[in-house]
Amino acid sequence: MSKKQVKIGSQTKSRPIIDDSMPWTCNFYTKHAAELFVKSKKVDRKKIGQRTGDVVVITGGARGLGLVAVKKFLECDLHVVMGVRNVEAGEKVVSEIRQQGITTGQASYIGLDLKSLNSVRVFAQTVLEKFPKIHVLINNAGIMWTPYELTEDGYEVQFQVNYLSHFLLTNLLLPRIVETARGNSMAGRIVNISSAGHYAGTFKNFDDIETRATVYNKHAAYFDSKLAQLAHSNFLDKKLQNEGVNVNAYSLHPGAIPTDISAHVLTIPGWAKKTHAECRRWCRSNPMRCCGFRI
Repeated sequence: MSKKQVKIGSQTKSRPIIDDSMPWTCNFYTKHAAELFVKSKKVDRKKIGQRTGDVVVITGGARGLGLVAVKKFLECDLHVVMGVRNVEAGEKVVSEIRQQGITTGQASYIGLDLKSLNSVRVFAQTVLEKFPKIHVLINNAGIMWTPYELTEDGYEVQFQVNYLSHFLLTNLLLPRIVETARGNSMAGRIVNISSAGHYAGTFKNFDDIETRATVYNKHAAYFDSKLAQLAHSNFLDKKLQNEGVNVNAYSLHPGAIPTDISAHVLTIPGWAKKTHAECRRWCRSNPMRCCGFRI
């Protein structure tokens, strides 16, 4: 197989032209840079109170933003259902949380690979079989600015991992979330972890958005996936409210956070090679010279 081809299952397709340009940078920062670095107010967990027995399903959770969220959920005495690629990694981080003295809440771990729609269906079915109620769904896991790749389902990887798999998961779990919220004073919640990068999304070539088969720009693919998340959240929330359903859908820009999602962000010259941790520190001290988000 030549370097200009990519394999999807038993099929071989031509690899698209790779375009790593960043034509939107100046305009994007001029209009929206402030939103990337605004410091949010600290939430007082004690004011939230305990939600003993409530179930929150989260994709990811073994590292990054998801890990912090899992810790807070356990402090609130929630039952956290983690959809993770590596179940052992999920067990390990919760064990570390317990060692920090947090003994409230429960955690369950179910395998989930967002690069596979079949895995999403199996995960959803397992959750539905094990949990008669679902109060909150957090579509947290994601990737950013990765090299070109098609999933086993034939979709561009950022489009599927960030948007399509979460879209499918949301729809599979939605009836249970709606049922749980019925008669409950507290509304059910569906939260898509998105990004202010959606401002740079355009859906410029809508016919090619699923595979990027002609030209692949890793930045545009990420931005469009985040715009898709936002559009889904807004549409779903409006639909639920019009139907009088006690469930709210949100999209959330978490801000510029130093997590592993930045692994593919930076290209540092050879004379300035740094470890990943050093790169992130460099970005935080030089935000306007770094094109990354959540660094």
